[in-house]
Amino acid sequence: MPLKILKRLNSKYLAQIEGLRRECAALDKTEYSFYTGDEKGRDFFALYYDKKKLAGFAFCCADEPAEISGAVLPDFRRQHIFTNMANALKNRAKAKAYEFSGRDGYPGFAECAKTLGAAYRREEHLMRFTAKKPPVCPARLQYSERKNGAVFLFLFGEPERPSGYISLFYDGALVNIFNVYVEPKLRGQGLGYAMMCSVLDRLAAQKAENIVLHVSGNNKPALALYCKCGFEIIDSVVFYSSAATQDSYSP
Repeated sequence: MPLKILKRLNSKYLAQIEGLRRECAALDKTEYSFYTGDEKGRDFFALYYDKKKLAGFAFCCADEPAEISGAVLPDFRRQHIFTNMANALKNRAKAKAYEFSGRDGYPGFAECAKTLGAAYRREEHLMRFTAKKPPVCPARLQYSERKNGAVFLFLFGEPERPSGYISLFYDGALVNIFNVYVEPKLRGQGLGYAMMCSVLDRLAAQKAENIVLHVSGNNKPALALYCKCGFEIIDSVVFYSSAATQDSYSP
């Protein structure tokens, strides 16, 4: 059969998926990334083959809502391959709500998402720190650090009652910034900017060169903050959902 549905991916499949990712990224000039599972093992993966060549890959991260995404090689697009993979993943995951992520420029993606029952649209940007040096911190902030596995948490203010926090995830040389949060009553006072400056200054001391973050396109204050701190949008992904979801970033 040309379509395989798997719960786990071995090294052979991972190598094929990485090859497809690189080919799609080069042809589409995007920053494609694929989810390939975690230790919880609640996810499903679809692989579509043309003879022995991997022509399409899709994943279903089985949270609520379950996220389905993937890519198909350009020569095989508009053949309903992604729709077939997504339907097969939906049948296996049986989640209550779904999000389908992709790019509006990807041929047929919007129509495919709507065919699969998704209507609500939101956009998420991938941003990279491109400034030559971190911005000057307007004020020295008291903060403490905690580590949970590969995640570092910077707590600003009192450790037990922080005014805000920022999380970092280290993936090799790549540093992901996420969960940038400021207490609602303290927003609009420049605290988010000072927090970001402090973290970027710390990363500069560590000689980190590849720093990225994701932000909702609807979150205008966060977008403005990250641009002010030296980040630029390098890629954008559109989510079509079966229900409205809240923005994740709140500085």
